[in-house]
Amino acid sequence: MPARICATAIAAYNYSMAKKTTLASIAAQIAKLDARTRESEGRFDKLESIIEKGFSAVADDIVDLKHELKGDIARVQTQVNSIEAELRLGRYETRLGNLEDKVFGAPRA
Repeated sequence: MPARICATAIAAYNYSMAKKTTLASIAAQIAKLDARTRESEGRFDKLESIIEKGFSAVADDIVDLKHELKGDIARVQTQVNSIEAELRLGRYETRLGNLEDKVFGAPRA
């Protein structure tokens, strides 16, 4: 059966349907491909430029965020230092109060 399918396929394709390939037709096809390639290169150059601009904008945004975050971190550190100082002062006051109670006795109400 496969031989019949091949024979049918060959019988369906005859010499009058065949296209004669010449060097001129091959050269014309190559020229079309070359033109398409050059056209595509222009599009790729535009795309590359757009992508580079996008990456540049992202890089600039990252730099801005770094500076902003550094300022925020410095402010938080200042607040933490202030809170620590207040806690230390509170502990000293508590210790002084306890010491006064021991030395002078409990305060009278």
